[in-house]
Amino acid sequence: MRLRIAAATALLIGGALHARLAFDGYGTTDLITLFFLNAVGSALVVAWIAYDRGPFALLAGLGVSTVSLLAFGLSRVGDGVVGFRGVGLDPGPDALLTLVAEGLALLLLAVALLRARHQLVAVVQQLRGSEHLAR
Repeated sequence: MRLRIAAATALLIGGALHARLAFDGYGTTDLITLFFLNAVGSALVVAWIAYDRGPFALLAGLGVSTVSLLAFGLSRVGDGVVGFRGVGLDPGPDALLTLVAEGLALLLLAVALLRARHQLVAVVQQLRGSEHLAR
């Protein structure tokens, strides 16, 4: 339980940092929109993790953190993301704090999912059983 709370907290911090960047107007209009969507998505997934003890909320959290970290990396190479190319850890300290929060969320969510893998296996087996009944 504590692990889920810690993971959700790290995810919420990552979302809050994205919201701050959005409200500060950092980047292009499209990037600001993505930052805002990240913040809303993070908050919704955190609420889901708090409400539902199942593994799918953890998977959703892993998705949010993974996409956030991937987008950060992609924003630093080539043409960047949605017409924006960042440099290094700008804007400081938000970029570094976001990387730490999202990375920590990813790690904690992965560990929590590993601990809950028996639930995930049970759900998959149940779904397989219902598929056989439908045939």
